[in-house]
Amino acid sequence: MKKMKKFFAVILSLAMVLGMSMTAFATEAGTATQAATGKITVEGLTKEKTTVKIYKVVSWDEANSEWKVENWAKGKVDLTKDPVTINWNALKEIATDANLYQAAKEVSNGTAEFDNLEIGAYLITANGDTTVYNVMGDFTYDYDSDNLMVPAQKTISAKASDYQVVKTFKNDDSDKFVKLGDSIPFVITTTFPSYEDGTKNRTFTITDTPTGMTITNIEVKVGEDTLSAGSDYTLDKCLPSTEAVTVNFAADYIGTENTHAGKTVTVNVTAKVTGTGKYSNEATTNKASDPSKVEGETGSITINKVDKKDNVLKGAEFSVALDGTKLEFVEVETGVYRLATADDAENTKVTNVVATNGSVVVKGLDEGTYNIVEEKAPKGYSVVDVPNQTISAGQNANITVKVTDTKLSALPHTGGIGTTIFTIAGCAIMVAAAFFFFTSRKKANK
Repeated sequence: MKKMKKFFAVILSLAMVLGMSMTAFATEAGTATQAATGKITVEGLTKEKTTVKIYKVVSWDEANSEWKVENWAKGKVDLTKDPVTINWNALKEIATDANLYQAAKEVSNGTAEFDNLEIGAYLITANGDTTVYNVMGDFTYDYDSDNLMVPAQKTISAKASDYQVVKTFKNDDSDKFVKLGDSIPFVITTTFPSYEDGTKNRTFTITDTPTGMTITNIEVKVGEDTLSAGSDYTLDKCLPSTEAVTVNFAADYIGTENTHAGKTVTVNVTAKVTGTGKYSNEATTNKASDPSKVEGETGSITINKVDKKDNVLKGAEFSVALDGTKLEFVEVETGVYRLATADDAENTKVTNVVATNGSVVVKGLDEGTYNIVEEKAPKGYSVVDVPNQTISAGQNANITVKVTDTKLSALPHTGGIGTTIFTIAGCAIMVAAAFFFFTSRKKANK
């Protein structure tokens, strides 16, 4: 009986030890599932090199059981409201200027993690080589089953706010001066966007808008890869086009895994100058907030024909030559001509332009020094020499020259003295000669 009592006592002791160990294990397990500090994970970044910074905005004052605004953030946080209001954008400006970040990470895998964070509110900024993200902010706490505040882990999806698009001349000539009919190469540069998880309608478009130009060719590259038109992307207009042309990236190419996110997108555009004066080419995307435009121009020469009293003279004809070659023109309207191009096979081309009403304009000219010749003067006036004219970008893009003609010498009209005076003089000489002849003979006969 005593042995049995001892046996049950041992069993009871083992049960008590086991029960205590199970309680301790449960406590440890419960503690393990509850994070001692908070954590914030930022997802959805592009795969380009991105710098992510985190700033503490509000902390928890456990001793006084109240929220406390960090000194640098005061004035941008209102703790009197429920819920608390925080001006995240204003804080971003202050934080960036003051460089007050608590931690910073440089990532290229699309994700940044910040752990060992105390309970509070945090501001997060992210900037890539070509991508700027919306300001992000979150709290690192939650409530447990007993409705007590505990540290928590949060995940934020980054969203790009400023995809930039840049339009340039391919040869980096910022002041492009050309002649009518020239083909100009342009380059559009932007960044392939990233998309938040769960985004269903993933679209990406780039639009090129010409003014005074005709788009003749478009090529698209992403990273080092040249894309195929019709499969990787489509154009909404047939080329050549005087209207805006949009590059629509195919849904299959965009994909669902952000495979191309952060890569440089290059669109090479070739456009022909078809207008005189100013021309431009503008690029936009459905991701960038601001367009990018480049501009150029063609030159012109205006010739005004007058007399010495500045009275207008009509009907003079001029030729215009560059580098020893007379240029051909197409008349646009009376007294207005544009430079002829290769597309003018069906149009009448002339080398002499006519100042029908006393003035003539030739447009679409390139930079250079032009030789102007008055080929035909108005009736009653003499042809005069015209100084060479030099066109250049800026104030000398459009030149005006005054050509002053002189009247021809007047001819005698009917009833005037004409040749009578010469006839009389001749007759007088003959009479005088005869007189002297006969006088000399009489003297000789004596």
